[in-house]
Amino acid sequence: MCSGGILVSVRWFSLGRLPSCSRCSSCSLSPLNGFKPELLKVSHVCTHTAAVNSAFVRQGLLSGIGLSSTLGGLWRSLLVKGLVVPRRYQRIYRGTCPTVKGIAMPLPKDMGSAFIQTQQLNAAMADSFLEHMCLLDIDSEPTTARNTGIICTIGPASRSVDILKEMIKSGMNIARLNFSHGTHEYHAETIKNVREACESFEPGSIHYRPIGVALDTKGPEIRTGLIKGSGTAEVELKKGNMIKIILDDAYQDNCSDEILWLDYKNITKVVEVGSKVYIDDGLISLQVKEIGSDYLMCEIENGGTLGSKKGVNLPGAAVDLPAVSEKDIKDLQFGVAHGVDMVFASFIRKADDVHAVRAVLGEKGKNIKIISKLENHEGVRRFDEIMEASDGIMVARGDLGIEIPTEKVFLAQKMMIGRCNRAGKPITCATQMLESMIKKPRPTRAEGSDVANAVLDGADCIMLSGETAKGDYPLEAVRTQHMIAREAEAAMFHRQVFEDLRRSTPHCNDPAEAIAIGAVEASFKSLASAIIVGRLSGADIFWMSDGNVNRERETREAEAATFHRQLFEELRRSSHLTRDPSEAVAVGAVEASFKCCASAIIILTKTGSSQLPMSAHLLSRYRPRAPILAVTRNAQTARQAHLYRGIFPVLYTKPPHDVWAEDVDMRVNFAMEMGKARGFFKDGDVVIILTGWRPGSGYTNTMRVVL
Repeated sequence: MCSGGILVSVRWFSLGRLPSCSRCSSCSLSPLNGFKPELLKVSHVCTHTAAVNSAFVRQGLLSGIGLSSTLGGLWRSLLVKGLVVPRRYQRIYRGTCPTVKGIAMPLPKDMGSAFIQTQQLNAAMADSFLEHMCLLDIDSEPTTARNTGIICTIGPASRSVDILKEMIKSGMNIARLNFSHGTHEYHAETIKNVREACESFEPGSIHYRPIGVALDTKGPEIRTGLIKGSGTAEVELKKGNMIKIILDDAYQDNCSDEILWLDYKNITKVVEVGSKVYIDDGLISLQVKEIGSDYLMCEIENGGTLGSKKGVNLPGAAVDLPAVSEKDIKDLQFGVAHGVDMVFASFIRKADDVHAVRAVLGEKGKNIKIISKLENHEGVRRFDEIMEASDGIMVARGDLGIEIPTEKVFLAQKMMIGRCNRAGKPITCATQMLESMIKKPRPTRAEGSDVANAVLDGADCIMLSGETAKGDYPLEAVRTQHMIAREAEAAMFHRQVFEDLRRSTPHCNDPAEAIAIGAVEASFKSLASAIIVGRLSGADIFWMSDGNVNRERETREAEAATFHRQLFEELRRSSHLTRDPSEAVAVGAVEASFKCCASAIIILTKTGSSQLPMSAHLLSRYRPRAPILAVTRNAQTARQAHLYRGIFPVLYTKPPHDVWAEDVDMRVNFAMEMGKARGFFKDGDVVIILTGWRPGSGYTNTMRVVL
C-alpha cells in the first residue's frame, strides 16, 4: 500500500485504495482498480485526511438503508475522493499522509448559501463543549426558520380574527384554549376564529400555515371565583390583613379583598391550622389561622394584586379530586365534536390518569394527541410511566414550582426534557416565560435567558400564557419568543446532541447497511463524484456518476487493513444504532444533513394518513439543524406536527395521482416551492429528500440529495 492512500476493508465490503490530496507532494495519485486517474483528481475541497469526523471511519457501522449492492440506486452518491480519520484512529493506519490534522473541513463556496452555513456553524461543530461556547458569535446572522414550536394561549386580548392572523404571521404554531375559563359557546367561537384566520392564508397554496388547536383541561385543580364587578376586575390583598375563604356558592361571583370563594368543597378537611394556601402561581400566600365547617380564616403572608379565576395550591395536602372531573368529561366531548388536535391534560399524577382521559376521548377522538402536564411532586416521581402512556409532556412550571422547592424546578425541567428527547416524545416548556410582557413591550433579561435555555435544554415547544391571553402586547410577545428561540437553536452544540441521541439507541446487527451509510456519509464529507463498491471475493464493482451505473470486473483480492478487525469492533461499540429501518433512515438523513450542510429535509407521509410517518418523528428526535418539511394530505396531521421540534407541516390538497411515482414527484416539488417561498432555501442550496420505495406506510427507505 502506498503512503498516499488508505485501504479500509471490512469482511463484507471494501472501498479499496483511496487517493489523497492532489496538492500534497508526499501523496501519490495512481489509478484505482483500473479507473483513469483523471476521474480521481481532488478539487481540494477536502484535504484528503485533513477533515476530522469522517462518517465512514468514525461511524462505519451506522445502520442504513439497504444492502450495499443497492447503494447506487438508493443514494445517488459520488466517488469517494478522500477519507477522514479521527484523531483516535490515526495511529492504526499504515501510510497515512503526515499532514493529517484534526480540523473541520472548510465549506466550499459553490454549495449555495444555506442558512446553516452562516449561523453559529463553527460553534455547532466544535470539538468540545468548551470550544463550542468559545465560538458562539453575537454577530452571526439569524436564520429564516425557527424549529421550536410556539404555543399561544388565546384569550380576550387575542381572540379576534385580525389579531390571530397577525399572531400566525408572527410565529404562532398552536392555539391553546384554557378550559379553566370561559363557556363552551365562548370556546366554540374562538375555534371558529382560529380556523378563519388560518383559511385566510390560501389553503392548498405554498403560503398556507396550518395551526393546531389545543384544549387545556381544568383538571383536578382548585380555583378562586370572580372578583366583584367584572371578569377583569382586580383587588389588592395587603400583607397582615385577614381574609375569609368561603365555600358558599353565593359568593362565586362576588369575591373581594375580604372574602374569597374557592371551588374545592373539601378544603376544610385536608388542611390544618398553620397550612399554607398559595394563589396565582404562588405570588400570593396565605396561612390558615382558623378552620370552620365551610370556611377558613387566613392571614395574608404575602400580598399582591388578585384577579379572577386564579389557581390555588395546597402543598402537602392530600387533595382528593378525581383525575377527570365531570367538567373535564364535558369539555373533552366538546373538543372531540369540534375537532381539536390535542389535549393538554392538567395535573396528571400517574399513567392511569392518562388512560382515563383517553377513555373519554373514545373512538372518535383516537387521533387526538394527549400531552400530559406535570404539575406536582407525584407526577415527577412517576414520570416514566406517564411519559410512556402519553403522546407528549408539558413541564407546567407554575404549579410545579409551588409543589416542589423553587430551586428544584430547573432540575425537574432538565430531567423531563432529557428523558423525552431520549424517548423521542415531544415536550413543551410552559409558564411565566415572558411574564413581564403582559404589561411591558420588552421582556426582562432573565426571561430572555429562560426562553433560550428551555430551547437549549431540548424543548420541542415553548408556551405563552397570560402574555397572549390577556396581555397588552400579544404580538410583541410572540415575535420576541420567535427571535429568542431562533437564536438559541443555532447555539446548540448539534454535534454533541446528535452523538448522544445516536448512542442512546440499540446496536446495529446489519453490517452491509451500516457500511452503506458510512460510505455515503464519507462521500458527502469529501464532495466525492462516485463511490467504488466491491467485495473481498472479487465480485462486481459499481461506479456511480449522476445516477448511471457501469460495471467492471474486479479480478484481485482487496488488501486488508492491518487493524481492520480492531477498528470494526471499536466502531461497532461506539455506534449504538437500531435495526429499525425508519430509525436507520432518520439517523442517516440527519448525519448527511450535517455533512453536506443541507438547508432542509423533505419527507412524505403516506397518502391520507392520520399520523406523521415514524421517520418524521425520528428526524425531529435527532435534532437536525435543517428544518424538516413533512408533506401530508391530512389537515389534522399537519396541525399536530407542530408538537415536534423542527417539523414544518406542508399541507398538500391535490388528489393522489394514478401513478404513484408521479404523485411522489408532485408532492416533493410542492414542498420545494414552499421551502423557497418561505426562505428555507434557494437555488444552489442542498436539500435532502426522504421517500418510500413503494406506496403505504413503513417503506420510507430512500434518500436523495438534490441541489
